[in-house]
Amino acid sequence: MADPHGEDHARIIHSYAFRRLQGKTQVLGIGSGDFYRTRLTHSLEVAELGRAMLDGLQRRAASQRADWQAYLPSRTLLANICLAHDLGHPPFGHAGERTLDAAMRDLGLPNLDGFEANGQTLRLLSTLETGPESGNFGLNLTRRLLLGVLKYPVAYAQAPHPGTRPPKCYLGSEQAVVDWILAPLGFSDRAAFTAPNRRSRSFDCRLMELADDAAYGVYDLEDCVNLGLIVRGDWEGLLAGAPELRDFPALPGWADLVFSEDESERKRGVATLSRALVDGVELRWQGQFGEPLLDLSADFTPEAQALQTFLTALVWRRVIDTPQVRGPEAEAAAQLRALFTAIQAEPQRWLGAESRRRYAQAASDAERVRVVCDYLAGMTDSYALRQAQRLSPHP
Repeated sequence: MADPHGEDHARIIHSYAFRRLQGKTQVLGIGSGDFYRTRLTHSLEVAELGRAMLDGLQRRAASQRADWQAYLPSRTLLANICLAHDLGHPPFGHAGERTLDAAMRDLGLPNLDGFEANGQTLRLLSTLETGPESGNFGLNLTRRLLLGVLKYPVAYAQAPHPGTRPPKCYLGSEQAVVDWILAPLGFSDRAAFTAPNRRSRSFDCRLMELADDAAYGVYDLEDCVNLGLIVRGDWEGLLAGAPELRDFPALPGWADLVFSEDESERKRGVATLSRALVDGVELRWQGQFGEPLLDLSADFTPEAQALQTFLTALVWRRVIDTPQVRGPEAEAAAQLRALFTAIQAEPQRWLGAESRRRYAQAASDAERVRVVCDYLAGMTDSYALRQAQRLSPHP
């Protein structure tokens, strides 16, 4: 294969899961407007910011003769990781994730994990989606790409469980895939990388995470400003309690642009915030792993981290953590839970053809429940709501 990363790219963007991202919630629920971000546009923007971040690192490496230059991913590889990073998200965002995890755990079946969206991403890529090769290889993607997608290298059963939220993990059903991904590592590297409380990531994964953090910090804010959900007073109120942002003397001028009545000025403001985060990345060797792709780490500079934290907190406090969002979110989650119960009771009535085939081939109750969970997790918001309407037939 002449260009394995190019082949990976084609397989990702032509997958069913990638197309379904257009109907999945980012911050604002599907139906709130016709120009806001969805999981699909968010993933495209994460990929673009990742490429811009990588371009800056390449220029820096060339001027500094940095010893980490040889380990930088290609633009296509990093874009692929960014495009794939949210594929496992269910309908209704994190509310849907919590709902499916609770529904699975409440069954109390042996050898049955709950649900976690990042773990579901790996499951989609390696098992549920189908590539051109025969055999159960999923999309059959390259090892380094899957390592970059493996955000939490700890199995569900071994991961710390933070109360009502899903643990940060991969699903135990994908253990053989994870073993293959980590096969080139030495014993000590693998043991350290998969330690439950360590929260390790590969270098490529960290670059993707920073691009993701930049995207939802800046672009979710843009959506909220355009819809009038965040105003200049909200910005100033939160900024007054953020002394760490004194190192950004240009911030008031950036706010003038972001909240301007002129659309082109708002776009310049958004671009300026994005550039501040993309350029605010620093690399360091941790001195903890023999494998360079594990030992090399990427982080925001303290100034860029303070900016990203501020932007994210602004959206969280003024939009996400409000009754206007939490109310519909809770209602949608309740409908998803009701769907789970209904499909469990009558799988042949509800499941699609491919899911019915997998259900018939399942060898245990745990495997059959996982098929139901996979089916629900793959739904778009609107399809899940339409299916939920069937639970209460019109008189």
